[in-house]
Amino acid sequence: MRVLTMNHKFLRRTYGHASVLRWLMGLVCIWSIILAQPRMAVAGDISVETTVNRSRVPLDGSVQLTVTIYGAQVGQVNLPPLDGFQARYLHPSTSFSWVNGKSSQSQSHTFALYPERTGTFQVPAMSLSIKGKTYTTQPLKIEVYNKVTPHQQYSPQQSQEPVALEDRIFLQVDIPRKDYYLYEEIPVTIKLSVSGLSVGDIQFPVFEKTGFFSGDFQQPRRYEDSIDGVRFEILEFKTTVYPQRTGSLDFGPVQLNCSLRRQRQKRRRSIFEEDFFGGAMMSEDFFDEFFGRVEKRPYAVRADAQRMNILPLPNEGQPATFSGAVGQFTFQVAASPTTVNVGDPITLKARIRGRGDLRQVRIPSHIEDDKFKVYEPEVKEDHSIKTLEQVLIPKSDKIRQVPALAFSYFDPQTKKYQTIKQGPFAITVEKSLNDQALTVIAHPATTVVQTVQETLGRDIIFIKEKAGPIYTVNYRFYKSLKIKLWYVIITLIFIVFLILFNHNQKIKTDIAYARRLKAPKAARKGIKAARKFLEQNQPEDFYNQIFKTLRNYFGNKLHLPSQGLTFDKLDPIVKSKNMEENQYQKLKDICLQCDEVRFASMTIDKSKMQQSLKACEELIDDCERKWK
Repeated sequence: MRVLTMNHKFLRRTYGHASVLRWLMGLVCIWSIILAQPRMAVAGDISVETTVNRSRVPLDGSVQLTVTIYGAQVGQVNLPPLDGFQARYLHPSTSFSWVNGKSSQSQSHTFALYPERTGTFQVPAMSLSIKGKTYTTQPLKIEVYNKVTPHQQYSPQQSQEPVALEDRIFLQVDIPRKDYYLYEEIPVTIKLSVSGLSVGDIQFPVFEKTGFFSGDFQQPRRYEDSIDGVRFEILEFKTTVYPQRTGSLDFGPVQLNCSLRRQRQKRRRSIFEEDFFGGAMMSEDFFDEFFGRVEKRPYAVRADAQRMNILPLPNEGQPATFSGAVGQFTFQVAASPTTVNVGDPITLKARIRGRGDLRQVRIPSHIEDDKFKVYEPEVKEDHSIKTLEQVLIPKSDKIRQVPALAFSYFDPQTKKYQTIKQGPFAITVEKSLNDQALTVIAHPATTVVQTVQETLGRDIIFIKEKAGPIYTVNYRFYKSLKIKLWYVIITLIFIVFLILFNHNQKIKTDIAYARRLKAPKAARKGIKAARKFLEQNQPEDFYNQIFKTLRNYFGNKLHLPSQGLTFDKLDPIVKSKNMEENQYQKLKDICLQCDEVRFASMTIDKSKMQQSLKACEELIDDCERKWK
């Protein structure tokens, strides 16, 4: 204490009270910096944290969960199982900073969390293993609440009850009964029910078709209905399926893909949207979609599979004319014309109409008949009608009818086989005129004189006034030199066109190839812009342009995302490309100079900038020659 007191008096006597205070404050700052050095070193160590963009979210909204790793990079981050949410990976991002000569980096992985029901849920702690050590994050709590829609009334008791998203949007599959016969038509109705949600981008339902043949969906019907006292908007899809084998078959599961839409902010409605444009093109939904005011969430609605029992067709009473038709049908046959000569065609038209799988329907036809020459039938199918046209040619004038045709089908309602018979069809066949014997009738005393008609130019050859064009004997125009040259030119044009076409197609379809072609051209533009900054003596803009040029060049050349590309990311990749040591060192030096000027604000003279520009040009030129 005595020494301190003497020092204090000496300082006060020498510098005065104000000087003593300034000296003490400086001493405190120095000790603070010294004590803070270990903490700054810790800031550069590895750490992991999880954050969310909001802790309260409506049931039809979404939460962005971000996992950030400081001081290291990992390839992939997997979330643990989350209760009450569906998770979807969005994108990674990397940030780099340079403060007081020290660099730091962080990597973020962003996920979208979609709520499934209301309540308070916890995102559990995550454990990541990085460089042999395990890092654990803190758990997070997220509250999911039920947003009150305009047609719903707020109730405190109702708001406290948990509401699941599947209670507000769900899929129902309606099949009339469980037992069906083989090939029988099964009507299927699929209903999408929505309450209090805005749904868009609705696609047709998809389902497992193993053991079934399905028809096309009809135009969906939209209406409203009340389910357990709650008003729902319903979109109804109808189709038909036909079982292809017997036994127990599962229809489904059924899935319908759509998107849940949620408006981010309310915009005042313009008077022109409704009065002038009629609310069609310039509607509020249009502007919300265009300006990104609507948040879309992909959602898949599912319905469980339904089991059916498929019965075989009975053998009892099955007629010989049965070919597999199951359902209710009508059968009509007509033959025309009914009066013909021998050798003239008769067209037989048969038509089957009804409900059932027309693929299993076989229209009867005359395959073999000794009295007719039979041609192959022409069969057409259009929705619920199947038609057949067949040509029959009678061989004799003794034919009096076209034989009858019989069609058999199984009726699942009566559970019996039905047979419809059409014909026979009466026809009249007369003898052909070509079959009558040719006779010559002449007078016995008459002498027949044959007169030969004279053909002009056969016995008398007229003299030409002009010789006309003269041609070389055995001349072939396609053997001339001009035609051969045209062949060569057309072939070369076709080859050039084919090469250009394949080149353009490859640019459109192969993104990596297109980016490799783009790399040198974009690099030349970047170097040209950097040279302008060099002439204007703007170091910061110059090195920003150099860094941007290198980042875009290597991103395009190696097919990497250019945004967020740093030397640390390029290091293992260029080494795997067997980059030469001098090129690697040149790339490292240029990146270091860019970081020093861009983040540490170091002063660089013009000669140093010229060297950096020359090194950048040489580096890109070497990579272009060696990396094809």
